[in-house]
Amino acid sequence: MSSGSGCNQVADMEAQLRTKLTYDSQGNVDWNVVGNCLTSRIIEEASQVKLEDGKLQLEEGSEWKYSFKENNVFVLEKKQRDTPLKGFMGCGVIGLPVNEIAKVLDDFGTVFLWDKFTMDAKYIRVISESETHKDFIAYRCFVATRCFFKVTRDACYYARSKFLDDGRYVLTSMSVADPKCPPVPGLTRMKIFSGTGWLLEPYEGSRDQTMVTYMGHSDLVGFPPIVINLGMKRFPMNIYLLRRFLEHSTSNSRQRLSSEGTTLGVNQEQGPCSSGDDETSLKDGAYEDPIPLCSFTATDASLL
Repeated sequence: MSSGSGCNQVADMEAQLRTKLTYDSQGNVDWNVVGNCLTSRIIEEASQVKLEDGKLQLEEGSEWKYSFKENNVFVLEKKQRDTPLKGFMGCGVIGLPVNEIAKVLDDFGTVFLWDKFTMDAKYIRVISESETHKDFIAYRCFVATRCFFKVTRDACYYARSKFLDDGRYVLTSMSVADPKCPPVPGLTRMKIFSGTGWLLEPYEGSRDQTMVTYMGHSDLVGFPPIVINLGMKRFPMNIYLLRRFLEHSTSNSRQRLSSEGTTLGVNQEQGPCSSGDDETSLKDGAYEDPIPLCSFTATDASLL
């Protein structure tokens, strides 16, 4: 099967995603070509945005539009075809090599320590694995609280983690359904579309600095598009959270924390995502959200 047919398959999968909960991962799917297509999309979208001397530059004709800058993270937005939901991109620089940052993105044992939106994360099954890549099905539960309400959403998704020959690293994902990852009673399952993931690449030729790009295109389900857009545009700030965690930890401490947290992180038997209640699953003091999800500013006017 060619990569073109793989991208056609992704288009078919996304068409089904928009009409039902998730795409059935047990169907006739060639995950290798699907992974290649998802990876290519992340690279293609990220290539339209550059940081030079700390300044944002957009490729001529790019549909990405500047939204805001916060904590040295640039956030952009893009209108998507056939949906009022927007895609969002963040980019910033972290003063560590690509490999060090990739280890953290690949590690479900420490994700809870920096990604304040994630309350549960685990591998469901590995599809294929080599020294340079891993294709897998995973589960995550996301929690956010702001504006007098709190939201819990979970997701079952396919992901590819891959080191490229030129030294870059890509992590990309897309919602699927899997019998080992059934819906949780009482939890609303969100939809993750292609164009969601991370790209790490050496910044301005330096091995000690990495240009980090995050892209998100998801449907939180159950809210009007304007509310979803307001929430999703904050997710690229995970770059800031990742940078803060890396700056305040060492490689050895991260390895130790990973071994302590690999089981199911905060979601043990009575974890906040296991109660199955979209609105009351947060325990008092169990969640700290350092990034406002729906604080309204002048830059939000474009989302209306």
